[in-house]
Amino acid sequence: MNNNWLSLMQSLKNKHSHLATLIGSRKVAFIDIPMYFNVGDILIYFGTENFFKEYNINVIYRAGQNINNRKIKDVDVIVLQGGGNFGDLYPHHQKLREYILKTFMDKTIICLPQTLHFSGAEQQAKSAKIFKAHSDFHLFVRDDASLDIGKEFTEKVSLMPDMAHSLH
Repeated sequence: MNNNWLSLMQSLKNKHSHLATLIGSRKVAFIDIPMYFNVGDILIYFGTENFFKEYNINVIYRAGQNINNRKIKDVDVIVLQGGGNFGDLYPHHQKLREYILKTFMDKTIICLPQTLHFSGAEQQAKSAKIFKAHSDFHLFVRDDASLDIGKEFTEKVSLMPDMAHSLH
């Protein structure tokens, strides 16, 4: 039983290697770091930082909700924190993502594994239009329902285990 669990946890963690390949050796900004107390988001954050360390990802700028556009201009890739806040339940996170997508059209933007939820089709369509306008946006999701929604946002949407699995 214990070996099966360890094997499963390692296989989930190994799926993050796709992210490392996508990022490569390029300079990264890590945005929307949780500056609040939510145990799940803190675990995701620590898992993400562990992933960066294990794959030697070149993160040169980190920020929560308050970002410095000049520092972001110096990076090649913008990585957005994963979790369960993609949609209209937590509008400040979504507004930040939408701002990033509209402002940095020349950057590769990666949204780490998220759960997507919108309370209505109108809000979802309005947000999807912003994301679809970006040619190099990669969306990773944690569940099948989010995968279906994510297809409205980008063709570059994939299932991926939560970043907390990188703590294993």
